[in-house]
Amino acid sequence: HCMCKFDAPSSGAARVPATRGGSTVVWCTTPHVDTGAGLTHVIRLSLNGQQFSAQLAQPALFFFFGRLRVSSVSPSSGPMGGLTLVIVAGAQLGNGSHYRCLFGHFRSVNASFDVASRTLACFAPVATAHGSASVPLELTHNGQQYTADGARYAFYDEPHLSHVLPVGGPTAGGSIVRMYGAYLGIGSDYRCRF
Repeated sequence: HCMCKFDAPSSGAARVPATRGGSTVVWCTTPHVDTGAGLTHVIRLSLNGQQFSAQLAQPALFFFFGRLRVSSVSPSSGPMGGLTLVIVAGAQLGNGSHYRCLFGHFRSVNASFDVASRTLACFAPVATAHGSASVPLELTHNGQQYTADGARYAFYDEPHLSHVLPVGGPTAGGSIVRMYGAYLGIGSDYRCRF
């Protein structure tokens, strides 16, 4: 009769079944809480469903945060080779403990939270296929539950330039240069570098 109890000073306690994973590990699934985001609960354990562990000087704490939301992704595309720094904005991004970005269904990468800008940053992984591909980009606070907001990130083959016109212009600048080649059509933030 192993149980976990999630105690919060202002909202009471919630009890859920726990499972033993050996002599040193017990796990339980967090309960649904109606008290909203931002509440920290003390976790206590019972091995018989009646007496729960005493509160320690350094209690085991669990923080319930609000629903994570993705509102924008910048840039929204990058090369198949990965390593594009992607900045994700949204709601309820703070207070996480294990931030990750999920590109498609199986490419999860570490992410970090920037307190000043209130955004998450992660590097796009290497894509597993060639050609352009648009995949969902989702986030998690804790490495387990991901968003399902429908944000997209597009992978594309590296652009190849065949020629430019004109090939010269005045030092004062102002000439419009047209570039021709392959894989030029799926970008999200076009720039030229001279």
